[in-house]
Amino acid sequence: MVLLKIVGGEVIPEIEMLESATVLDLKEKIETILNVGVARQTLKFKNQVLMNDQTIGHWNFEQHASIVLCVKPLAGQPKFSISVESNYGEKTILKVRENTLVDEVKGRLDKEWFFFKLMGDSQTSFCGNG
Repeated sequence: MVLLKIVGGEVIPEIEMLESATVLDLKEKIETILNVGVARQTLKFKNQVLMNDQTIGHWNFEQHASIVLCVKPLAGQPKFSISVESNYGEKTILKVRENTLVDEVKGRLDKEWFFFKLMGDSQTSFCGNG
């Protein structure tokens, strides 16, 4: 058994594989964990592409070896709508792509909610002085 780290995204799962398992078996486990279809995955180790029919043992991985996962984007880079609500009741809907990073979403929310807070404060002050 060898424990492998799958790197390339924000989530870095560790997957235990038998040395007799194939790269395709590993991709199927990745699909189960990360919900990324096998056909969209390319795995690399030391800049070499792992072929589906090769065994894990073929690569002589050390424990906790890092394998790079490259994911082919969905056709057309579609956007998805996500609804977000803060602890303070602020709500917004953002359009994101599949590969949008969590930090990017946080940054957009910080800007948007900060803007609304400023607008709310200025309207409150204006209305309060009137």
